[in-house]
Amino acid sequence: MDAIPNTQPEQQPKAIGVQNIGPPAVEEAVRRPKLLAPLWHTAIILIILLAPSSFWRPLGRLSSTVDRGGLRIPAYVWLLAFQWSIFLILLAGPMLRKIRIRDMIGDRWHSWQDFYRDMKLAINVMVFNILVAVLAALVLPTGHYAPDPMIPRKMAPLLGFIPIACTAGFTEEIMCRGYLQRQFYALTGRPAVALVLQAAVFSLAHGYDQSIAGFAARFSAGLTFGAIAISRRSLLPGILGHACQDCLAGALAMMFAM
Repeated sequence: MDAIPNTQPEQQPKAIGVQNIGPPAVEEAVRRPKLLAPLWHTAIILIILLAPSSFWRPLGRLSSTVDRGGLRIPAYVWLLAFQWSIFLILLAGPMLRKIRIRDMIGDRWHSWQDFYRDMKLAINVMVFNILVAVLAALVLPTGHYAPDPMIPRKMAPLLGFIPIACTAGFTEEIMCRGYLQRQFYALTGRPAVALVLQAAVFSLAHGYDQSIAGFAARFSAGLTFGAIAISRRSLLPGILGHACQDCLAGALAMMFAM
């Protein structure tokens, strides 16, 4: 008997790495993703994130002088406005190309099971990052620095610090993992290079006056959050883990201060 011809179309192989580099803004079947925003916009974002602390000196003066009673509420409000202002500037680039926030975040939750899965992953990532930070503090120089005036040292400031920590978890993950990691991958075509570059920017953006241990811990956290974004095709686990990690850091700082 004659063989029955196969009438189904052949499946075209997908480009390796396209579906595995963070939450995609646009599904593509090409060798590398397109840029989320113009390069001039990325340059502006990098200048803002990597500007030395002296550039933001007015914010530093505000945080060190307001509310000597320890509440720091005006400074917290100022910092929240500062965080969201940078975030809105970042969103302007993708908006020029009709890319939405939800596209940058990637896969979403469709059930409570999805949330529990990502929450479990977020907690594991948070614990790993804390262990790395402790190890870095033990084996690398920590230096001697003045305490950060924004860190809460009483219960009332902690309540004002929590919105800042949650905002940082949301905005920094979209900036570094949802935007920069995607941009660096589009420019270099190498997922590993994009992962390392965004982690370096993430760590340096926390200040050039941080200790070697602090830089190493933040660089490691940037790598971890970036790898989770790649494996999960979503920023949601990283957002949860980042926010929980910052909230826990504020709570521990208050406990040690008390």
